Amino acid sequence: MNKKLKAEAVENLFDWATSQVAKNAPYPIQETEETIVELTKKFQREHDLVVDGVIGPMTYSRLNTWHESTKDVPHRNYEEELFELPAVNFRVDRTFYDKCHNKKEPKDRKQKMQRIVTHWDACLNADSCIRVLLKRAVSTHFVIDNDGSITQLLPVNKIAYHASGHNDNSIGIDISNAYYLKYADWYKRNIGERPQILSRVHRSSTTHLGWYPCQLTAYKELCLHLCNKYGIEVKVPLDDSGCLITTVIDKPDKWKGIMCHYHLTTNKIDCQGLELDKIFKKDED
Repeated sequence: MNKKLKAEAVENLFDWATSQVAKNAPYPIQETEETIVELTKKFQREHDLVVDGVIGPMTYSRLNTWHESTKDVPHRNYEEELFELPAVNFRVDRTFYDKCHNKKEPKDRKQKMQRIVTHWDACLNADSCIRVLLKRAVSTHFVIDNDGSITQLLPVNKIAYHASGHNDNSIGIDISNAYYLKYADWYKRNIGERPQILSRVHRSSTTHLGWYPCQLTAYKELCLHLCNKYGIEVKVPLDDSGCLITTVIDKPDKWKGIMCHYHLTTNKIDCQGLELDKIFKKDED
């Protein structure tokens, strides 16, 4: 982009951002420099931003998010999932369908569901996960946040693009977990100290971030509900000695039950360290 076009783009961007600030005003205003600065500061205070009256990258990004949230989004035909999960908070994000529909339309499911595939999102929280999914034009059915709250992103009767080659008859669940130890301080400051665990996958051991207990409670409750509702076996991949298999299983396309993404391919390691055998032991017995 040449300098002239770039300058015009920046000017148009600023005009849009200032119009959004003015739109957020509680009463009609004249868009003078002074009023825009004051309204920008007001917006920044309300959204926990640095209050400097300048529409910089962070303020612009938050304005864009706020603007998107004010739009009326037509709701698609959504299979009702009014779950009664007493141990967790549950909500449906009906806008995700429309946003991902513009990039890669979720198709109607034609095969009977036979497995739940579990992922971690490698993001700090569920909101970040949703943004990444949309950017990459992939999807999942459910996201479990750091506080154990569950968000449904797609109807279960729609195919989510979460496990290549295995999407037609599976339900995808993502658990928020940034995985890498370098994010431990962020969690400690913002959420609470996150467990660190040493685990093995594909014959290799690594120390990484684990899960909050509330996430595991929500995950188990969600899986049991889905298994009961859709006739999926409450079964996890075990070896002959009764221990959880931590690599690709034999004939993964035929598996019926609850599994991790790494059980399908050596190219994935999620959810390494998730002790499916212990989580569902009582329900299998």
